[in-house]
Amino acid sequence: MKRGLRYMAESIKMKAELKEKNGKGTTRALRREGRIPAIIYGGSHKEVMISLAQNEFIKEYNKGNIQAKLFEIELANETITAIPKIVQVHPVTDFPLHADFQEVSKDTTVKVSVHVKVINEEKSPGVKRGGVLNVATRSFLVYCHPTNIPEHIVVDVINLEIGKNIHINDLELPQGVVPLDQSNFVVVSVSGRSESTEETSAAEAPTA
Repeated sequence: MKRGLRYMAESIKMKAELKEKNGKGTTRALRREGRIPAIIYGGSHKEVMISLAQNEFIKEYNKGNIQAKLFEIELANETITAIPKIVQVHPVTDFPLHADFQEVSKDTTVKVSVHVKVINEEKSPGVKRGGVLNVATRSFLVYCHPTNIPEHIVVDVINLEIGKNIHINDLELPQGVVPLDQSNFVVVSVSGRSESTEETSAAEAPTA
């Protein structure tokens, strides 16, 4: 039986302003005004230089996995659908300084990293018997359409016994989401000695 639930990420609407000029002076001025310079490339546009509200972008950036989020960038006369490809950050503070977006369309396939979220660890029979839950894969790369990017993949270990694994092929991924790694790799497992092994060891132990 396929195990695992998936949640699709919602697109993020964010207003942007066109950046009329380029250069260090313009960039510094934007940052003083509380804005982050960015660029959109690909698709029907050559390159669109924009700026975003600093507080809004940082709010999304701090949630993590920004490259797996779909943005609806609202300009004065149009809305461009795009995903962040590169976010340049300050080398000391990790503060976002600049963002590169790739425009996407209905025909675009993207490669993104999807996080794994494990649930019901405390209810796993293997963990209850003293086993240790091992998350072998905390994220993995997938190919998918931008509107099908999962926010995360939920792996339910409620029935996982000691010595058992959940592989990627055991999970039901959203339609059109394909792992980059085609091997049936392990996502989670429970390691430790089972009760039957302990009973056998106890029976074989010499008596005083």
